[in-house]
Amino acid sequence: MLSYVSKVKKLLKSLYIPLRVSPKLFDKQPNTLAGPNRDYTKFILIGQPRSGSSLVIGSLRQHPQVVGFGELFNRGQIVFNIKGYDNASKVLYKARKEYPIDFLNRYIFSSYLKRTRAVGFKLFPEQLDNQHFECVWDWIEQNRDVAIILLSRQNTLATYTSFLIAQKTQVWQAQKKSQRSSINVTVDMAACLAEFQTRERYEATVRAKIANHRVMEITYEDLSKAPSTGIIKIQEFLGLDRAEPEITQVKSETRPLSEIIENYRELKEQFANTRWNHYFNEE
Repeated sequence: MLSYVSKVKKLLKSLYIPLRVSPKLFDKQPNTLAGPNRDYTKFILIGQPRSGSSLVIGSLRQHPQVVGFGELFNRGQIVFNIKGYDNASKVLYKARKEYPIDFLNRYIFSSYLKRTRAVGFKLFPEQLDNQHFECVWDWIEQNRDVAIILLSRQNTLATYTSFLIAQKTQVWQAQKKSQRSSINVTVDMAACLAEFQTRERYEATVRAKIANHRVMEITYEDLSKAPSTGIIKIQEFLGLDRAEPEITQVKSETRPLSEIIENYRELKEQFANTRWNHYFNEE
């Protein structure tokens, strides 16, 4: 027989209604950039980690006609990276989780200063790979007026290796050559295979969702060779006045993969007869 306390707890649990944050807070945009202007290009920079996305969004953010947010759908916090916007707000974090579409329509793509010509953010496909944010893919597919900057890296093994090094050193961006890593990593075969397969799945998803959009594709490799040229092309794509980009990062790694990966030869042999063998063709 249940005790009185147990009965009360059970009753309260049955009556529990989760506290939901009102979307009204989305109408209270920080006034640092607020204005009457809604006539601007919406854009999303879609890429994968370690592909140069920070360099691109960081350079665009320096342009006076751009509002360039960071990883708005980062799972740990909302990475606005713009003065006046609170990355650590628990209220906004909860609201974004419960109302991701209102968050985009009313808080991000709101009204801005008259000078603003482009507003957008950075997105990694894995950030939408959960039940809360799957609807954002539908939003992207339906909103064909959103311009897409599609950033890719040709060698997924190099991308994955760069991620492992950054994870190990906790240095995610290099502002000068002295910050480049000199450590080596061992790459697990099963994890590497899973990464290759996952990236292929994400690419297929992205291309399906943006099939009817205006898209500019740019590779990490081209961006590394001529970063200013790549950023200026993106400026033109977004309809901005040309401005000399401020490049504040350098390549985090310049060594060949065979020098970085301790078990490189073993991996190369294991992937020799697969569709990923070209990742091991050193230039």
